[in-house]
Amino acid sequence: MTSNAENPGTRSSRPLARRFHVRCELHHEMDLYHLGRVLTALVDLHAAGEIDLEFVSRTGDSSKSELSVVLHVTNSETRESRGIVIEVADRADRFDERALAGCDVYYKRSFHRPSQEALAPPLRARLRPFGLNYSARGAGAARIGTKVLLRRLVKLLAHPVRALRVLREDFEKISNFVDTPMVADMEYRPEQTPERTVIYQTRIWTQSDLGSDSPDEVNAPRIKLVKLLKEGLGPAFRGGLVPTEMSLREYPELVTREAAGRRSYLAFSRPALVGINTRGIHHSMGFKIGEYLAASKCMVTEPLRNELPVPLEPERHFLRFDSPEECVAACQRLLRDTEFAEAMRRATWDYYSPQVRPTAQLMKCLAGAFEPAALV
Repeated sequence: MTSNAENPGTRSSRPLARRFHVRCELHHEMDLYHLGRVLTALVDLHAAGEIDLEFVSRTGDSSKSELSVVLHVTNSETRESRGIVIEVADRADRFDERALAGCDVYYKRSFHRPSQEALAPPLRARLRPFGLNYSARGAGAARIGTKVLLRRLVKLLAHPVRALRVLREDFEKISNFVDTPMVADMEYRPEQTPERTVIYQTRIWTQSDLGSDSPDEVNAPRIKLVKLLKEGLGPAFRGGLVPTEMSLREYPELVTREAAGRRSYLAFSRPALVGINTRGIHHSMGFKIGEYLAASKCMVTEPLRNELPVPLEPERHFLRFDSPEECVAACQRLLRDTEFAEAMRRATWDYYSPQVRPTAQLMKCLAGAFEPAALV
């Protein structure tokens, strides 16, 4: 173990052999809102006796690595080792270039093959779809947050004038992460009775928020969809536009009447029968999808552009729509056809358990890196 390594805590007394030894690089730039679910899943796997885990400090430039984590993994049985990167950015055409150059396998959340064509073939061969991501935490959230904050503090010692302001901002971000819901609190099993409601709570963005994406492609369909859902579903629809300066100014009649806070949203959205998904910024697959699967919802969604390790199947895991009118009709079908809706709820839960639940998803990534198809 290196001098800057940290054991995540007391080891489990579970007698089974641990499958992997994982050295996880932490650094002060990490975005815990996006990466926290991955990091705390590693802590949970360690506590369950599945892996050995140590944390080490990432050295060198980490300025482009806020949305990626580097893992050095050894198979406990074969003693083979792999360098693994998990990157969760929205954009399919952006990569942690330093990490990609040094790894064996690079798991990417926004996995879209045409967006990878500019990469050299050896680098492109390292890419694999990571799957869905959403904001949640496991039992190790406070420990992870403290480690990242301490690394930030050490980095700022060289710039004391900036330190107080930046640390205040970082502490707020890390506190928000620690306050995110536990994974289990986001789950709603198919045997639990759903509320016969449809949820769609969404945000519209300014051009500066969207970067190179288009407001006409992102905002306009969301606005029209909220209007038609209110008209077509009446009291069965819950949601609307998240209150922001722009939405309150330009579309006050479409702003949600539901509480917009994270925990309040979870309280009213989790039992809903149907959840609607529209494409994310830069065609990313939004957090909503993972949240809906965790709550065994029936999902109605625009076409999903990016690849998943295991595809979601239309008419089994979701209903597709290509216009707001088709979305309303699909929701009405699910509210009306109880047998079909219950079958879809069971199917989404059966997909979630091995593919999206954080510990299961992370174990697939670790094991997959040693499979022949995952080698460079």
